[in-house]
Amino acid sequence: MDINNLLAELFKSMAHPLRIKILINLSEKENFVCELAKCIGEGQPQVSRALAQLKDAGLIVSERKGNKICYKLSSDEITQIINSAKQIIKRQSSLIIKTIQKGD
Repeated sequence: MDINNLLAELFKSMAHPLRIKILINLSEKENFVCELAKCIGEGQPQVSRALAQLKDAGLIVSERKGNKICYKLSSDEITQIINSAKQIIKRQSSLIIKTIQKGD
């Protein structure tokens, strides 16, 4: 598989609002499924499914702590990707607002 396909698969694995919420939460601190569900306001089954998808993609890792499993990002670069995407969105939003203001 070439780099373009690998990049597409990486972004595809992140391309859901729930998975983004989880990645953002885990960028702040490692967490357990039940705590993640509370923090992001989603059901535990949905969060568990999203965690499995993120883990399969290699974006998160898990570690057993007692009788619970704790999740964390597999690397700091994931936080950098999310922050870069946020900056792009902010820049695009400001351009849209400027364009709308010029049209008035």
